[in-house]
Amino acid sequence: MKKLMRMVVLCVVLALSLTIGAYAAESSPLSIEAEDVSAASTELTIRVRLTAPVTDGVFRFHYDAEQLKLLSVSSPDPDTAELNGPAGAEGLSAGAKLPAGQIKAAFVYDETGAAGDTVLECRFQITGTARTFTFTADGGALYQDGQSVACPAVSAKVRLPSIVDPGKPSQPAEPKKGFDDVKPGDWFYNEVTDLAGKGYINGVSDTLFAPDRNLSRGMLVTILFRVDGEKAVTSTGAFRDVAKDSWCGKAVDWAAANGIVYGYHDGSFGPNDLVTRQQMAAILWRYAKYKGLDVTANGTVMPDFPDRGEIAGWAGEALSWAYSRGIMTGRKDGTLDPNGNATRAEAAVMLYRFLQL
Repeated sequence: MKKLMRMVVLCVVLALSLTIGAYAAESSPLSIEAEDVSAASTELTIRVRLTAPVTDGVFRFHYDAEQLKLLSVSSPDPDTAELNGPAGAEGLSAGAKLPAGQIKAAFVYDETGAAGDTVLECRFQITGTARTFTFTADGGALYQDGQSVACPAVSAKVRLPSIVDPGKPSQPAEPKKGFDDVKPGDWFYNEVTDLAGKGYINGVSDTLFAPDRNLSRGMLVTILFRVDGEKAVTSTGAFRDVAKDSWCGKAVDWAAANGIVYGYHDGSFGPNDLVTRQQMAAILWRYAKYKGLDVTANGTVMPDFPDRGEIAGWAGEALSWAYSRGIMTGRKDGTLDPNGNATRAEAAVMLYRFLQL
């Protein structure tokens, strides 16, 4: 009888989903994430998770069927689920088949699903040459004990490492840099270690990173220049205080040429000025635009921080984006501190989170 009631709820949810329109909401109760893969991976696992308590619901999931072959699909955490989609994959329910690239998932919990629960897990074989894929969950009609939960569409762009050409000799990987002042257990340890190992950030010496020291504007632009592959750029002479042959000259020229930095009203850049948190958000936001990433706030509204009035007009959109994407959070004292300086540890953590996009 209990199982019968679950299926009745599923049928009702499926029927309701045909008539319920889009919600204008601040955030989505669904998120999309990918399992880590290597450059040699030929398979990819994508999970749709809850970000808020939900008891039941239905939504559609979209993927690129020309580049990905669906191998299996499941709904690990709900107590009952019905999954419809294109034929040929394990775990799909019997019934009408949807077009390639679409899955319809309906699920029910006996109690309540918690944030972090996986409501859809798809395993794909990578069949094309693409290494960047976009996944979308939309058409959602989710409920919490009979009350409708706003469920706007959510998308995720997944970039896989480039495939190594087997015809070219591989370069030996450089050992990760270790710093005496960056130890396991530090809140920034993983991020600093990862970025240093990739050559994106350096220490102030061979043995010290100086996590509590503040970051300069020139340092930040130089880091992004390295992340972008230090591409050749013609000197623009955009700023009167940055010489072409200075330590950050090429990086600043590259950033100015691509609209990533604009400098001050007096025509200077201030390479040695300490970068503020809102300046860093704006520079990362412009770099994201330069890379063709989604720079919208993703429906998440930034809390009403007590110092919100200190946000400069030119930084508002960038800070909203950085907050909504989890790149920047508030201080422990409950403030956003937009004019506060970013430490080297904070900058490393924000950059690491940004690169996960």
